[in-house]
Parts: sequence; structure tokens; C-alpha cells
Amino acid sequence: MRLFLRVLFAALLLAWSTGNSSARNDVPLCETSTGKPGRLFEKMFGYLSVPTAFDEAKMNEDVGRIAPSVLGELGPLIIPENTGIDVVQFYDQGRVVFACSIDVVPFKYGDDDLSNISEGDCGWIARRSLPLLSGLAQHIELPERFNEVAVGNREIADLSPLTDQSIYVRGMTPGVTLVITVDRGGKIISQCPIIVEDADGHFAETLTDDAMLCRDETGAPARLQTGQSVDVTFDEAGKPYTEVAVADPEIADVEPRSDRKISVTAVSQGITNVITLAENGQFHHDCMIVVE
Repeated sequence: MRLFLRVLFAALLLAWSTGNSSARNDVPLCETSTGKPGRLFEKMFGYLSVPTAFDEAKMNEDVGRIAPSVLGELGPLIIPENTGIDVVQFYDQGRVVFACSIDVVPFKYGDDDLSNISEGDCGWIARRSLPLLSGLAQHIELPERFNEVAVGNREIADLSPLTDQSIYVRGMTPGVTLVITVDRGGKIISQCPIIVEDADGHFAETLTDDAMLCRDETGAPARLQTGQSVDVTFDEAGKPYTEVAVADPEIADVEPRSDRKISVTAVSQGITNVITLAENGQFHHDCMIVVE
């Protein structure tokens, strides 16, 4: 009897999985923002075209999440978390009105076209003096005011809004991710790819130039040994700061001393930077710290 039940259970399981696969194959591929039907990129924001009105959307949360109230030019925002194939279902008053399938794949920088994942005005990327580097941060002014801002993959870059038109972005590890801004009505203003490069690569010589370094009270560039501390002043900025942040606290630690001075302590060997902000999140000063 037990053997019979085991065989029956196995048969039912096989039938269910086969049926589920068939059902997935029966639905059309989603029209997506990547330029290829059904394709979305892992940890990259994307959009789906939905040909009918709906009030709810569902998908496998192991694959990704959908934000129906956030709209791009094509349709609602989808946030792919992991690679895999899934069916996205759209409902109206509890009834399925549309379904389509997606295939979430890794994004390969150099093979995949960045223009297919861009939307809106991304000119601010080209206007930066340096690319975003791992272990370093940048204060970035965006071309349009936003209500919300988000980054696709926080393992590559992290960000915080400073004002309704500026952000603080910190490079974490080399790779490509997306920054999106959203207006008060839930419409996407822009979606821009941001590339994080290795700070130890070909930019190291530029970053450690004396002109880029923070200055101590004597005006000397701040080159530190592990465990060493120095007071850094910002008198040349012409105004006091209200906030201070170090991009990589594993390399250096900072502590406010006054509204024009901070204390920097070297933690471990490497390169990082310190950014100070004035009132209302306005940019104040940016300089490099080298721990040798």
C-alpha cells in the first residue's frame, strides 16, 4: 500500500510539474524594455507592456517584484532579483486579464547594449569629471527634480538622496547598475546605467595626486599611515559644512571637530574620499584620503 501511494504521489508530482511547464509555454513572451521579447536583466530595473487595464499584478518573488504604480514609457516597473523564468499575471477585480512570461538573465557589460536599459535624460553621466569608483563616493546633481530615487543593485552602488535634485552615490564593487528617479505621480523621470570601476586600476595615479588630497591644518596633503590621525580643514570652501561622510569607513574614519574642521583616522591601506555638505544638502567639499 505504501509503495502504491509513493508511486501515485510521484506520478501526480510529475503531472503537476509538466502541466505547469506547459502553461508557462502557452503564454506569450512579455514585451520588455530591453529590446528582446521576454528578456529582463538580473538586478536591473525593467518595464513590461500590458495591453489592458489592471489593478493587481503577481509574479514569483524568488525571481523578482513588480511595482504596478511606477510607470515607465512602456509600462509598469519590474525589479528582477534573480535569474529564472516566470509568468507575470495581471488581474482586474480578481480576474486574470493578461499574462506573459519573462526570462531573467545576467547583464553582461560589453555584450549588452546600455541604451536598451536607459530612459530619460542621462547626460549627467558624461558630465562627471571621473567615473564612479569602488570605495569612493560622488555628489551628483541631476537634471530634473524627483520625488523618489533608487538604485538597482546595492552590491554595486549605494545612494542617498540629498535634495530633490541631488544624490550621494557610493561605489561598492565594479559592475553596472541602474539609478532611477520617479516623480510624484509615480512616473519614471529617468533610468540611467552607472558603471562602477576599480579604484586600484588606471585611476589610482590621478586620485593620489596632491591636488586631489584633503589638506591638514598646515596645508599639507593628507597622506596617512594606518592608525594615524590628522585634522582636515575646509577654510577654502568659504562656508561651514553641516554634514560629513567618508565613502569607505574600512579605510578611514571621520569625526566632526567644528563647522570647518574634521578629524580623519586611517584604518587600513587604500584610497577613499570625504564629502561635506552645506545647508539643505548643497555640495560643500570633496577630497581624497590616501592610507599608505
